[in-house]
Amino acid sequence: MLPLFRHTSTVQVQKKGAPTEIGHSRGGASTKIHAVVDAYGNPVHLMINEGQRNDIVYAIPLLEQVKIPEDSQILANRGYDSDQLIDYIYSRGAVPTVRRKA
Repeated sequence: MLPLFRHTSTVQVQKKGAPTEIGHSRGGASTKIHAVVDAYGNPVHLMINEGQRNDIVYAIPLLEQVKIPEDSQILANRGYDSDQLIDYIYSRGAVPTVRRKA
């Protein structure tokens, strides 16, 4: 007779070696690419992270890599909606345009 359930392990194992920035989930391997682009859409700086990580974690470190001209507009999608990021953009002399989460 076949078992009606299967036990799975929930023990987390510490990764060894350097991070590969490839995340793993039920759907398989995933990676996110975060980019700062200029007014013409040309990439200025890129960062790669694991797919299951939150986008906002990389917003400020990404913006610290580029010189933001005063009175410029910073556009971002909902994944980057946070008061900390908006305050950071204002402190650099720019205007944030980030769509708020519902």
